[in-house]
Amino acid sequence: MLKQNYVKLQPICFVSELAFQPLELYWKSNHSPKPNCIGRSLQLFPGTEIDCTTLYNSFSYKKWCKYTGLSSLYLQLFFQGKIKVQFFQYTMYQAKIIATKIAEKEILSGQLVPFYLQGQPDIVGIKILSLTDTTLYSGEFLTEHIPALREDCKLAINMCTYNRHSDVDRNLQNIVANIFLDKHHCLNHHLEVFITDNGSNYVNTFPAFQDRIHLQYCDELGSAGGFSLGAQWIMESESKRFDYIIFMDDDIAFPSTVLERTYLFLRCVLPQYRDYSLGGAFMRLTTPEFQHESGALWNNGNIISVKPNLDMRELRSILWNEVEEVTEYM
Repeated sequence: MLKQNYVKLQPICFVSELAFQPLELYWKSNHSPKPNCIGRSLQLFPGTEIDCTTLYNSFSYKKWCKYTGLSSLYLQLFFQGKIKVQFFQYTMYQAKIIATKIAEKEILSGQLVPFYLQGQPDIVGIKILSLTDTTLYSGEFLTEHIPALREDCKLAINMCTYNRHSDVDRNLQNIVANIFLDKHHCLNHHLEVFITDNGSNYVNTFPAFQDRIHLQYCDELGSAGGFSLGAQWIMESESKRFDYIIFMDDDIAFPSTVLERTYLFLRCVLPQYRDYSLGGAFMRLTTPEFQHESGALWNNGNIISVKPNLDMRELRSILWNEVEEVTEYM
């Protein structure tokens, strides 16, 4: 349970909702026997250590400070058993990784533990050592104060589809099961989905959520036309106010925590950055540990991918992704 007056910044997950995602994007361990995944939880044996400084569980401290005015950071883990946690901060300087262990302590389940950081590192992360048989359930990064927090921030997903009905159903099932059916989820009443059927005959298979899943039909307009019509529809929707529109391909695959992290960040953004665009990186479906690109340059049609082919199981790749570069589209 989140302590009153603390603001959740990012979830910590130990098991992906997507079966094809490598666990190394969430945690890594060289110990034997390996931890066991049981549903959404992770079972550790005595003496097992996992490193959570990974793509999904490291925290982009420097960017959060810049774009939200973040000034303090806490960790909260939920588990059964007994663990010791090591706290690390990491910075990339002249292609060299500078790693600093800032604390090591036993903690209790649900305990709020502060990070005592030295300066402003690029990212922070943790390692967890199991002292007994332990089951890890979840965790989160939190703070005491966000200068410009917007509790009423709302997101709209703008999805355009043409004859990819099974892909749309899969993604809606993900959103319904993990967000709309969870009355305690932070996005439960802060997210709606708008689908533009671009010349096919998609039927909404979730009529119970028609107040949050909207469908419109149009002639075949192509991707650009469909997305433009969807954005206009969202902005003109009656008695609705959305702060951000998420453009989403119909055939994308994503863990719902991606939407949660996007919302938690956007509701904290300082006023001077609220008109900025936020872009996500693409991972490959065939080799899901590799990043396809993190934005790109048009280059007169000779497209140049930004940060392509990074193995996101590697700490160096995670830190390299923290470097902001010019992109022309995302």
